[in-house]
Amino acid sequence: MSRERRRNKKIIIALAIIVCLMGVGYASFQTQLEIKGTSNISSNWDIRITNVTEANTNGAGESAKTPSWTNLTASMEANLYNKGDFVEYDVTI
Repeated sequence: MSRERRRNKKIIIALAIIVCLMGVGYASFQTQLEIKGTSNISSNWDIRITNVTEANTNGAGESAKTPSWTNLTASMEANLYNKGDFVEYDVTI
């Protein structure tokens, strides 16, 4: 009898713990987080291209023209003759 009572007590305690954990889990899934607010961001951007220079070449790649630029546009022209040729430019903004 005493073994059976101990076993029953353990089962009841285990079931009570499981029910408590289920209650905590249910409560955590039922919680809703609502964040409401407004924000105003104002900014003044003055972006300009200030310089363009040839940085690196590979193979027979070469600049065809001297790079030119204005405030918002840059123009570069290169001649590439073989596979793997490239010309890199540094554009300062």
